[in-house]
Amino acid sequence: MIVRLAELEKDGPAILAGAKDFISRMDFTEGLPETDVDLAEAIAHLIGVGLEIAVAVRDGEIVGGIGILYAPFPWNRQKTIASELFIWTDRDAPPTTLLSLLRFVERRIKERSVSLKEFVSLTSSPPGIAGVYARMGLRKTQESWMGAA
Repeated sequence: MIVRLAELEKDGPAILAGAKDFISRMDFTEGLPETDVDLAEAIAHLIGVGLEIAVAVRDGEIVGGIGILYAPFPWNRQKTIASELFIWTDRDAPPTTLLSLLRFVERRIKERSVSLKEFVSLTSSPPGIAGVYARMGLRKTQESWMGAA
């Protein structure tokens, strides 16, 4: 398996399929695009404002992806934050896929001289994700609560 930056022209359909699979496993989907066209447009918009997508490829097939949004930190614009928007692995992906994606992103964050990094876990995330983030040197700083307005 290799992890590389996504090539939107080539990888777009697999990224869209992965996004749909990821959404199908989420507990809270209110506010997310309801059609493939709207979802593709949302992903394209996010790429335009700083989202970088990396994909895990095994035997020529994309089996996972991670999206990191790079932006100025809202509370100190002299710092840059790398915010994870999604991590997805195919149900049949090798168990090491998630860690491979995270290691790739860690290298990218260092290469880009990012000041802060933020990773999230959803209520539908695997139970062990908090331990993975802790081993990455991250600490829990907040809980988010969301609902439809």
